[in-house]
Amino acid sequence: MGLHCEDHDVEKILLFFMAFPLAILGNALRVISIFVIAEYGDAEWAAGTWHDWSGLLLFYPFSLMILLIVHSILEGGLPWKSASKRELRRVTVHRQEIQKSVVSE
Repeated sequence: MGLHCEDHDVEKILLFFMAFPLAILGNALRVISIFVIAEYGDAEWAAGTWHDWSGLLLFYPFSLMILLIVHSILEGGLPWKSASKRELRRVTVHRQEIQKSVVSE
């Protein structure tokens, strides 16, 4: 009895473990931007306003874009431009069928 893992599960695990290094890379970019602005611009603005807002303006978009690129590489294309259309099936169960199966047992 071995461990069975489908390709889709491996992709999810890889994407999960890529999130941590990408977060470090994105935060490093944010910190570097603070240092550059403090060195060549207004140090007080860099330590105050830019430090507070750079996470929303730089860190999150960068990290999410890199995660999207990694996801696209793993999936073989952009999520909204999937080459293979997924089929949506709806299964309905009627109450009479449930009652029959409960009564017959």
